Amino acid sequence: MAVNSDKVKEVIIAGRPYPVEILQGEEQILDKALKTVHSDLTGFKKTYGKSDSQDVLAMTLLTYAMELQSNRSHSTDIVVKSALDKIDALEELIDQAL
Repeated sequence: MAVNSDKVKEVIIAGRPYPVEILQGEEQILDKALKTVHSDLTGFKKTYGKSDSQDVLAMTLLTYAMELQSNRSHSTDIVVKSALDKIDALEELIDQAL
């Protein structure tokens, strides 16, 4: 039985090295994330003519934060709808029992 082990990998983002702790098997996820970040940074540089790394990093971070917030909100909506559906079903059962 394999045990997940943490390891630190150094990654380069906007020309600077950063240590990232990852679990065994997360290498592909990290590689895809790095490609996405690099692509988005390059896109912001081209689109907005920004050469300052801090500007494009901030814009990329804001984009990701907005996506995360949107996904969380959507997930919450699904959970609430599911709970309301269950409550409706319980109300129907109670009404039938009465």
